[in-house]
Amino acid sequence: MKKYFIISIIALVSILNFSYSQSEKNGTTSANFLKLGAGSRVAAMGSSGVAIANGADAIYWNPSLLGLQNSGELLLSYNKWIAETHNSFIGFTSASNMGTFGFGLLAFTSGEMKRTEAIPGINAPYTQDGTFWNIDGALYVSYGVDIYKNTCFGLSLKGIYQNIAEESFFGGAVDVGLSTKFSVNDFGFSVGLAVNNLGPKMKYKNEEVDLPLIINGGAAVRFYENKALVSLSGGSIDGNTVIRFGGEFTPIEYVSIRLGYRTGLDDISGDLIGLTGSTGWSTGPHLHYQINLYGKYQNPLFFFNDDLTEDEYIAMIDTLTARFKLK
Repeated sequence: MKKYFIISIIALVSILNFSYSQSEKNGTTSANFLKLGAGSRVAAMGSSGVAIANGADAIYWNPSLLGLQNSGELLLSYNKWIAETHNSFIGFTSASNMGTFGFGLLAFTSGEMKRTEAIPGINAPYTQDGTFWNIDGALYVSYGVDIYKNTCFGLSLKGIYQNIAEESFFGGAVDVGLSTKFSVNDFGFSVGLAVNNLGPKMKYKNEEVDLPLIINGGAAVRFYENKALVSLSGGSIDGNTVIRFGGEFTPIEYVSIRLGYRTGLDDISGDLIGLTGSTGWSTGPHLHYQINLYGKYQNPLFFFNDDLTEDEYIAMIDTLTARFKLK
């Protein structure tokens, strides 16, 4: 069993090295709703789900984990975010002697937004001209199978749809994953590797844009009579290295306490993702708001006031920069 553990560690280190060597693509990829995640349990554990997703959420995180399931599951997940944005996931799995099949739907909508028209030459830069919606979705068909003594392979095919106002766009991608689990004395280990969103570029009228490439590897250990779980995952999202930690303690059946933490090589301070208690139905509180402009992080405060003149906008930025000592 030790050799499996050593091989797993080598694989994780290799993924971290590979992801660090990639160039950042913040703000340059399409269909970014594919990075939002699925399910409250994994969200509460820092999104370290590549080795621990044990239900229908495996459709999103790592389809090979479906091969470890012995029964079917239905998962309904819904998050209402800031500014009237909504993210939902519906997943269904069915186990058989040939493996486990899964079907999922990931959806994102911005809600109703104002349609504006530029008016050059006056202080007010635009006028309202109706409203429009932004709707994104991905339909998953997944399969996971145990190929040798709890070592599993999985595959997801997904169709991608994006709509903004009267414009609609379509695409497709593939997710692939490997996972294994084994025991050493009283400890249970699980390891997972996954590559998500392999596919051609999304075409928007006359422009083609890459899909967000996600490469993840992770490991988890169960102990204390399977009541405690600690997970770690690391990899690349659009060329940015992300390291995630999660913990779960289940003192009694159907009651779990979870903690998650995420950091990266360019952000050593990290972000506290969530601390939750679960009694069966979970909301998995999670908030991470970020704005990128030409691949660089921006302070969201700069973008909240859209009714300023150019001089007022520059003055606001200068004031905030001095107050918060921004570079």
